[in-house]
Amino acid sequence: DRTNSPTFGRRHGYAALSLIPLALTMAMQYMVTDPIRWGHFGVFLWGLFWLLIQRVLFSLYSIPMMALAAELVSDYHRRTLIMMGYQWVGYVSGPAVIAIGFTFFFAPPGHHETGLLNPANYPLFGCFAGGVTLLGFIAIWGTWRFIPDLPKPPPRQGSACSELGDLLKGILKAFAFPTFIPVAIGSLLMGLSMGVSETLSVIAGTYLWLLTPGHIGLTPFCWVAGCTLAQSSYWFHKILDKKRVCIAGMVMWGFERTCLPTLRLLGVFPWDISEKYVFIAVLVSLTFGTTGAVTFFISLFSILADVTD
Repeated sequence: DRTNSPTFGRRHGYAALSLIPLALTMAMQYMVTDPIRWGHFGVFLWGLFWLLIQRVLFSLYSIPMMALAAELVSDYHRRTLIMMGYQWVGYVSGPAVIAIGFTFFFAPPGHHETGLLNPANYPLFGCFAGGVTLLGFIAIWGTWRFIPDLPKPPPRQGSACSELGDLLKGILKAFAFPTFIPVAIGSLLMGLSMGVSETLSVIAGTYLWLLTPGHIGLTPFCWVAGCTLAQSSYWFHKILDKKRVCIAGMVMWGFERTCLPTLRLLGVFPWDISEKYVFIAVLVSLTFGTTGAVTFFISLFSILADVTD
């Protein structure tokens, strides 16, 4: 945060530095073509190794870019617009990659129940996902011209040890704000819930909802629809407090994640219902939940930018 490069600014250098290695780790994560020879534990260690490096590199990109989004404008409502664009791009690009994956890389080939069970499909998909990651350079290039006008870091004072002490004091000071703690805890819990939910989504689609790979490939478009509907956050923030909009989004997402699966397991949503109606119910539910989740994160990140002021 103390970086002050006249060329790369305070944020852009770290984001640009992380993207190429991030794309490589994205591809390497899927380079296991013989999982039987590797064994379950070997595949687990391979995935874990590359995933940990990937998350560190992604943090090196996302943290500067999120801080940059808060620094580009200081207006209360324009910050919401910035966060809306940030979230929309993320929620549209992710579903696009998944939809393309299910359509072209994981289409069911012959004796395989689903293309996901064919190890040969994964390396090419990994290369594709790594290539998509490089599109992050668009955001870096698009904001490069603002570097001279962005806030400058405070001058360095003392040794590296004293600066580390200042960093720790700053973290403790952040947690001293009564408004920061609930926002941080809420973000953590929401992130954990979304991680578990998205990890199980393909399994639930296949074995709980009995959807075909073609159907699962279409469900990401619900994220696009939900993310587009969530852009209404800008207008809700003008008539309601951001905190209330944030809570409403979290409630919407939690209701969607638990309602249909619970009804299915209790037998209220019968197993013998037409596949068409099941698919429609899943699409409506996902659109509703995604609207809530994106509304939550737009409001949350806008609140965090306000809290730092």
